[in-house]
Amino acid sequence: MNSALAHDTRALALELHQLLAELDRSRFRWREFSSPLRARLTQLRTHLGELTRREDEAGPLRGPIDALRDAVESHAPASDGRREWLAFRAQILPAYESLAAALRASSIHVPSLRPKNYVRNAYHVASAAGSLALLEMAPSWTIVIAVGWAFAASAWTMELTRRLDPRINTLLMRLFGPVAHPHEAHRVNSGTWYVSAMAVLAMTREPVACALALTTLGAGDPVAAIVGRRWGRRAWKNGRTVEGSTAFVVASVLVGAPWVAAMHGVGLGAAVGSALAAALAGAFAELHSRHIDDNLSIPVLAWAGAMAGGALAASVGG
Repeated sequence: MNSALAHDTRALALELHQLLAELDRSRFRWREFSSPLRARLTQLRTHLGELTRREDEAGPLRGPIDALRDAVESHAPASDGRREWLAFRAQILPAYESLAAALRASSIHVPSLRPKNYVRNAYHVASAAGSLALLEMAPSWTIVIAVGWAFAASAWTMELTRRLDPRINTLLMRLFGPVAHPHEAHRVNSGTWYVSAMAVLAMTREPVACALALTTLGAGDPVAAIVGRRWGRRAWKNGRTVEGSTAFVVASVLVGAPWVAAMHGVGLGAAVGSALAAALAGAFAELHSRHIDDNLSIPVLAWAGAMAGGALAASVGG
């Protein structure tokens, strides 16, 4: 693949990413964006036309570029209505993620899109709540570990089979469509990373740290997503915002500290300190998880933060 074409394709992908991000329902301010949208779409179509005329250079990018061009041409809004532009966004997302996956396969990074999905947020909370229930109610750590690894084995089996057979991938994406992001058609599902993290952390047999890892992921991550998309204005790192990260830490502490105080008899001061350490570590993981899924990095680093916070509280108390 020609390096100049790769560079130009990445520039186009970033241009489209910015447009689609601004068209997210939680961010979309019609009065702010309606005027330049048509001009930006015209520019995007021009750039796509230029790339398709260089197909002899495209190599593995040829198919995704053609698919994106066809999607843009087929679904370009006929009017300037808000509904038409939101429908355009929904139709273009899969084609963008296919192009992004092809670029990443050539070691060219472009960001994925994480559209607003309240069903996914609710599923996130429910998954953490179910894991917490298992942690607190199981009669032994052996059962917690066995259940965790059973879920992880099932998830990785599905990952393997859907890579071997595209029809299974299509079926699973349709089945989990309400809670899946478009990019997960091309990458390991976030749920797979989540259950893998839970299985590994269960092996530590550290109830307080495991509980705080779960509350940090289950409360902090979805709240950060909602606040960041809706009210985030100060950009930070990897698409995150100051407002979203702040919400992450606050929500994690408000849920985690009372939980370990009530369920594990941890003193309030130590509970707050451990929950805060876990929340800060989890927020750091979310900010810096570019190549690692944050459903793996957040609970692992939150667990480490909780252990460090607990050790510090014990040393101060001692």
